[in-house]
Amino acid sequence: MKTRQKRQQILSFHEGSNEEYSAFITKNASVLRAFVLHFDSPLDKKLQALCVDLGLCYIVGALPEGRITKIEDLDSVSLESNSSGSKAPNADTTVASTISPKIIHKVRSGEEIYTQSDIVILGDVANGAHISTSGNVTIFGDCEGAIEVGGEFLIMRNLKSGHIRFGTEMLQETIIAKLNANSHLKIIIKNSGKILVKELL
Repeated sequence: MKTRQKRQQILSFHEGSNEEYSAFITKNASVLRAFVLHFDSPLDKKLQALCVDLGLCYIVGALPEGRITKIEDLDSVSLESNSSGSKAPNADTTVASTISPKIIHKVRSGEEIYTQSDIVILGDVANGAHISTSGNVTIFGDCEGAIEVGGEFLIMRNLKSGHIRFGTEMLQETIIAKLNANSHLKIIIKNSGKILVKELL
């Protein structure tokens, strides 16, 4: 007999119907093979058969808190690459967690994203949204939410409201004024302990 220990990530599904789960799983089947799928309520036979046919591993029942990616709102989550889990801060949080850059169309008001990867946001970050990552962030739309960046840079146009924490520091008014000087894309970096804003050509 041979045994081998494997590090496996868990993708946990909550507050959805079997039909919603089936549509999401069918769309993202190739990526989901990297996960163990967790459902907090029993699956119907059709969904069970779908998981088996696609070669997906799944479990049903209570699961202790840990390194879990929770899917609360299927419309707001896209899985374009292999993912690694991240502990969700609370039950109302949508968690995006990938090693490869995460591409998001927009972040809605009240939506929270916690990840360890780089994030690229093609649209707006609404007022009341919150993004926290240990990676880098690029925002092509308007930003009115709170951003916490633990990576090496943040690229954006301006900050209409909300706040930005870059590393361990909150951006001061002088930095925000430079950021909001025009609508061009700018990069925020730290050099020799100082936070700098440079316009991208």
